[in-house]
Formats: sequence, C-alpha cells, structure tokens
Amino acid sequence: MISLPAYFFVGLPPHIAYGTNKFTSSFGTLISAWNYYKQGKIHKKVAFAAIIGSILGSVAGSNLNLYLDERILKICFLILLPLAAIVVLSKNILKEKKQQAELPHRKTAFLSFLIGLVIGGYDGFFGPGTGAFLIIAFTGILNLDYVTASGSAKAINFASNLGSLTVFLLHGKVLFAIALPAVLFSILGNFLGSRLAIKKGEQVIKPVLVLVMILLVAKIISDYIS
Repeated sequence: MISLPAYFFVGLPPHIAYGTNKFTSSFGTLISAWNYYKQGKIHKKVAFAAIIGSILGSVAGSNLNLYLDERILKICFLILLPLAAIVVLSKNILKEKKQQAELPHRKTAFLSFLIGLVIGGYDGFFGPGTGAFLIIAFTGILNLDYVTASGSAKAINFASNLGSLTVFLLHGKVLFAIALPAVLFSILGNFLGSRLAIKKGEQVIKPVLVLVMILLVAKIISDYIS
C-alpha cells in the first residue's frame, strides 16, 4: 500500500513502477513466507493449489498491465488504490474468525486454485491489498484460522510476485538502480516500522496510509490534467 504509490509519487513511469515494486516486494514476502513456514503456519494443500493458480493469474495480469497505455494505468490506479485501502483499513473485514471444519479435499483444492488464479491476476495487474484479499478468501471460503490464512497468503503472494516479476524482467521494466537499494531499505524499514506499529498500532498506521494516498491521488490527477 506504500511502496507502489511511492514509486508513482517520485515520477517513475507506471510500467517501471510496477516492475520495480515487484522486485522489491518479492524479497519481503519471501522472508515472511519462510518465517510462517518454519512455524508450521502454512496450509500445504491450500498453498500448493493456490500457488499454481496464482502464478498463472499473475503472469496474465502482468501482461495485461504491460499491454495497457500508461495513462489508462493511472486511471486504474486512481480507482483500485482507494478500494484496496478500504479493505486493508477496515476494522471488521479482517477480524479473527473461529476455525471451522475443513472442506473436502477436492473442493479445497479447486477453490484454492480459483482463489490463487483470481487474486494472482489482480496482483499481477495491480498489487496493493493482495495479502488482505487472500486472507479474506482463505478465512471466509476455506474456513482457515487467521494465522494459517496469513501464512498461506504470504506463500501465495510470493508466488504471484515471482510470476509477475518474471514478466516485467523479460520486458526490461525493472529499474535496478532503484530496486537494489530499495530492497535493503525495505528490510530496514520493515524492521523499524513493525516495532513502531507494535507500540502505536492503528494510531500511526492508518494516518500514514491515508496521507500517502491523498497526496498520491492528488499528484496523479494533477499530472493527468496537465
């Protein structure tokens, strides 16, 4: 919700911004997914089917992103970012749910693949809010508990990032002069930011997100009109 808007804000062309963001975000999701995996908080059956779907979806979504004109992408950004923010900032939509009985194996596999395909497509085309959408789907459709849903979401998100990144790399849409330092600062920022979030919680997180989105939307509208 922050990194992609930041790349837009400093003036990177949309396709370069998306590709560079996928490069940096892939490292973060890999580390998070590995931590969840070590703690046994990834549902392997769900993750396997969803990963296949997410790779296919993200490749298709990224190709669609590259196909569209950059002015159209900016319009899509203005529409999709506020919608994603509403989901992420909502107090109720990501609340903990009681774990229910697991669905039959075949049904779980099919629904997991479908979830991965659809949300992976969204991630490849746009991205912000992907983790939240996956958690909502895993808890609401597959009856996973919140922690397992979060861990599984990280694994699927990494797979979709990887599929999308491959497409952007093949088309030369990653600006390594920014992407490589951004990886290092992203790790540092995640460490410092998580400590701040633990201490201050929503008191800090929500105002920062809202401020970033307001500034970005204003800038894009200004660039589009001029």
